[in-house]
Amino acid sequence: MNSAVTSSRIDVATALHSGARPYQEDCIIADFPIGRDSGFAVLADGMGAHASGDLASKLIVGRVFGLLKTQIDVLETDPDGVQDTLLTCVEQANNAIRDHVRNEPDDRGMGATLVVLLLLRGNLYWASVGDSPLYVARSGELIRLNEDHSMAPRIKAMVAAGQLSAEKAAMHPDRNALTSAIFGAQVARVDCPATPFEMQDGDTIILSSDGLQSLRDEEILKTVRRHGQRSSHQLTEALLEAALDLRRPEQDNISVIVGKYAAVQRPAHFEAPQSQAAQNSDIPEEVTDVMDLDVEEASDALLEALSL
Repeated sequence: MNSAVTSSRIDVATALHSGARPYQEDCIIADFPIGRDSGFAVLADGMGAHASGDLASKLIVGRVFGLLKTQIDVLETDPDGVQDTLLTCVEQANNAIRDHVRNEPDDRGMGATLVVLLLLRGNLYWASVGDSPLYVARSGELIRLNEDHSMAPRIKAMVAAGQLSAEKAAMHPDRNALTSAIFGAQVARVDCPATPFEMQDGDTIILSSDGLQSLRDEEILKTVRRHGQRSSHQLTEALLEAALDLRRPEQDNISVIVGKYAAVQRPAHFEAPQSQAAQNSDIPEEVTDVMDLDVEEASDALLEALSL
């Protein structure tokens, strides 16, 4: 009898849309090589208007990509270092903004939210700063994993306590005000739990900027249910279309990363292919082979590919 081991695969797709804005301030990347049980994704929603917000998100994603790309092999064999690595990602992202502003003081005030997602053999880890949501859809439910670092939870609590009406809460001017973000100064709050979320066969990961939250959670879940048997690419398109179909004149940039997780049985002697080709991700060819580069070199390679 041939013994088997439980492994996994994840079908990943990404999408960006400027919404009703004349410029794109979101930046995303996903790296899930074929044949491996591990991978990562990074999302930053820039702030600072036009060029500054766009630049901030790219600087952050470039820096974090470089760090994780050089560390992923170590973390696969020694997951005890995951939390420290993710916290270092936040620190390095913050340093990237700080260093830029020191050289370009006119860009002071630029910043971004950040979510770093790391999947290691069925265990989902993350670090996040800001309000960009990380969901897992499972068995007909939508679970938000990360904290919302905006005023929205506080306003919701005021409604629950009877201090504010639901109507006034929906129109509250401070609803989307951030309580933590990456600005190059001290980061007020970081959500980075030590205990991972254990993935199950059939789970769907949805990582997005807050632009997708034009849709209520119920509407996101409805879209997932309707397209749950389709590919991650098709589900990503469906989520994007559902948000854009609202035709909101103030629609923010939308960025989405969808990962459909499947547990599979493989022979015990199975060896994963060494290909570093990304699985349905949007990583430029110029930066898919940076395993031998240090963090700064890998970061620079990505920024060059992004034409920054």
